[in-house]
Amino acid sequence: MEMTSVPEYIYEFTNPYLHLWVDMNINLMYTEWLTLPTVMEYQDAGTLFVRCLQKYKVEYWFMESDRIIGLPLAEQIQVIQEIAPAVAASSLKKVARIISEKEDNRAMFEKTVQELKNKYQSKVKVNQFTSFNEATNWITMIRA
Repeated sequence: MEMTSVPEYIYEFTNPYLHLWVDMNINLMYTEWLTLPTVMEYQDAGTLFVRCLQKYKVEYWFMESDRIIGLPLAEQIQVIQEIAPAVAASSLKKVARIISEKEDNRAMFEKTVQELKNKYQSKVKVNQFTSFNEATNWITMIRA
């Protein structure tokens, strides 16, 4: 097996439950849950997301969220509320959340995000999709 390395303009983080990378050339962050995280792992990931948003001036964020569907909604809401001030203060323009048709999770996320956008006067556009292709089509302003 040949080892590969990422270019210097890519920051990459992987652990047993999360894969995250940031492309500093296009200010894009991608996060993918590899397994269902524990509550503590989910909270730790929230802290990591905030650090990356602040350090790398992320403008676009793709979230692959299908594997967190089994996480209690109350825990998801708590972490979203904790990272909201950093999201509002960041350089984020768009967040594309990719999640299957699990209606209660999608509705919770949408309601929570709307409440927090109002609270923090955030201009970040947030949308949910069922496929990566749909999300990519929505984020059209990424520089090549």
